[in-house]
Order: sequence, then C-alpha cells, then structure tokens
Amino acid sequence: GGDVVIEIPNGSPLEGQMGQQMGQQQQQSLALAQANPEYLSSRTHAVESVQSTIVELGSIFEQLSTLVAEQGEMARRVDENVDDALASTQAGYEQLQRYWRNLSSSRGLAVRVLAVLMFFIVIFGTFF
Repeated sequence: GGDVVIEIPNGSPLEGQMGQQMGQQQQQSLALAQANPEYLSSRTHAVESVQSTIVELGSIFEQLSTLVAEQGEMARRVDENVDDALASTQAGYEQLQRYWRNLSSSRGLAVRVLAVLMFFIVIFGTFF
C-alpha cells in the first residue's frame, strides 16, 4: 500500500522525546485508573460495548451474506425462467407458422376439390 515509514536513528533527541511522552501518557493513565476506579470501570464498559457492537456487526454481515446468496439464487431462477419462456414462445411461433402453411395448402386443396365438384355438377346437370 501507501504506508510511509519514518525511521528514527537510535539515540536521536526525537526518539528520546517520543519515548518520554509515551511513558508520561501511560503513567498518567495508570495514575488516573488507580485514583479513580470509576474511570477504570467506565473504560471496561466502553471496551465491552465496542466488543458487543463488533459482534452485532458480524451478525449483520452474516445475514447480509445470506441475503445476497439468496438474491443470487433468485436472479438465476428468473434468468432460467426467462430462457424457458423464450424457448416456449419460439416453439409456439413455429407451430403457428406450420398451422398457417397447412391452412394455406388446405385452402388450395379445398378450392380444387370444390372446383372439381362444381365441374361434375355442371357436366351432370347439362347432360343428364
């Protein structure tokens, strides 16, 4: 990543100052905790609160993960159903085309049969 590392040579005045400041902060915290047990109790309560919040967040993320997986499954099913509907629609269209071709060829046949019948009726009506 983009971490910046600053090296402080051993024995430099800056290192000594940082060490002193950290030591002073630790001593102040320790002195405050010893002098005021309520402070220690409040810090303990704050840490427990943070811990329970982290546990709740973990639970929420687990639930979210489950929901995302279920939504993915539902999306896959919808996609499959759309594909099935498309295939059924195409098959229906092909059946309609076949029916239309059969109807057209049957119409031509019916006209020919009717023409032949009319011809025989005219022939029989004229000569008999």
